[in-house]
Amino acid sequence: MTDRVRAVLITPSGDMLTIQRIRHRQAPYWVLPGGGVEAGEDLEAALARELYEEIAATAEIHSLLHMLELGGERQYFYLARTHTWSADARERSGPEFADPARGEYHLQAIPLSGQALAAIDLKPDSIAQFILGHLRVGTDLFELLDLRPGISSRHNDADRSGRHRMSAVHYDSYSEARAEMVPEGGGWSVFIPGLPVAADGLTFADAMQEMVDALREYALDWQERLLDAPNHRDNWGLVQLISLSDDGQLRDWLAGQDGN
Repeated sequence: MTDRVRAVLITPSGDMLTIQRIRHRQAPYWVLPGGGVEAGEDLEAALARELYEEIAATAEIHSLLHMLELGGERQYFYLARTHTWSADARERSGPEFADPARGEYHLQAIPLSGQALAAIDLKPDSIAQFILGHLRVGTDLFELLDLRPGISSRHNDADRSGRHRMSAVHYDSYSEARAEMVPEGGGWSVFIPGLPVAADGLTFADAMQEMVDALREYALDWQERLLDAPNHRDNWGLVQLISLSDDGQLRDWLAGQDGN
């Protein structure tokens, strides 16, 4: 698992800084500034380095807004304010800018509004939907939960398997939530009482993995369309627990074992 850090970077005028990517034979798309974390590098130090290399920016980090596991990569999205940045290509120092095959990079400031965000193809889709969902219901991003207390902020605090440890306290009412497993129809069924997620499998292990996959699908659905639904809006803690956990930690949590 590799790590990548990005910033939802807000300017004094309330705009969000994005980078438009133009690559050969691809439709233009946008990403948030940031990049890869080097071995042994602190996550926030990596973000500061990447912001300076990409857009000559300095930032004041407010919170860890969102986490995502995608294609063998864990991405951390920080909310931050900036007062200095530059769109001048001569001020870029990242190695990617020296490779013409990587395409073009154009710094763009867009209004922090649902209408402006919906007008661009921001990648990855999950962070776009996460931000868009909150903007559409009038959420102040700076009032959202800071996820930093729930993770180790330094790579040398990772456990021996390379996974960041979860906080011993699992968000509110979900700290004691555990799955129930019952034999059914020659296989196994897994569900969590009071939660809208269940799974089946031929073996116990299959059912547990299906449940983990179902939890991840629910977390994405919640961020994209369910966060304001009356019977789902209180599941923010569950969604963040899922985002902060790898598959092994989720299986331990479902089975009632201590993930630390």
